[in-house]
Amino acid sequence: MHSPAKEQPRKALSDLHSTPENLLQDLQLAELCATQKFEKELGSGYAGFEKIRERVKTLTANASKDDMGDDEEEGAVKEEDGIELVLETKKTLDLAIEYFRRVYSFCFYCISENDSVHELQRKCYAGHFRRPPPQAGADTKNRTFRLTGVANVAVTRKLWVDKLNLFITPEQADVLKLGGVSKEDAIEKEITAAITREAEDRWRCTVKKCTKLFLEEKFVRSHIQKRHKDWLEQLATEVPPYRLKCI
Repeated sequence: MHSPAKEQPRKALSDLHSTPENLLQDLQLAELCATQKFEKELGSGYAGFEKIRERVKTLTANASKDDMGDDEEEGAVKEEDGIELVLETKKTLDLAIEYFRRVYSFCFYCISENDSVHELQRKCYAGHFRRPPPQAGADTKNRTFRLTGVANVAVTRKLWVDKLNLFITPEQADVLKLGGVSKEDAIEKEITAAITREAEDRWRCTVKKCTKLFLEEKFVRSHIQKRHKDWLEQLATEVPPYRLKCI
């Protein structure tokens, strides 16, 4: 029997997510996430993000008509102060985030991909909300926030952007820079773990059920390369091109 997820409050984002430039960057990342990840995997014919953009443009156009008074002077030019652009960006981003949750069971800010909406709700029940943008001159090093618990919000946001880029296009990400381990290093770690030193001149191979003893470590390594090729080939297929320690 399915047990519903316990209701939880929405999570607060860091205030840096609320600046105009970061809102725009988040929207660009959301578009990449939709078009280069989820919709690309579904194949041609899926353009949910484009539908969101069209819907927001329609809503914005209707709102502009409603705001225009009957006594508007002919030839008058409405000054743009950037507020409408920010509002349109927020609306598009918010609809995209909800699109991810409902269609793909994916939380954009947790970067959590789930098999079902029930699993998503257990991990991130109600999503996230934005704080007001940081004030000019405010101290950004001692704020509390809930993304990763890092003391510096700028570092936290950089980690989040890097992790999301890794999720969208893992083949293009600099995994080593993110703290990951290359495939070669991961295999080398497995080989080292399969060699046991029992005395100064006694080294044993422990690959699978092998117990062969050697005088030096280099002989064990040579033995593994020659006698355990199937194990090495299996490692090569099982270990991904990258392996993250943590982000």
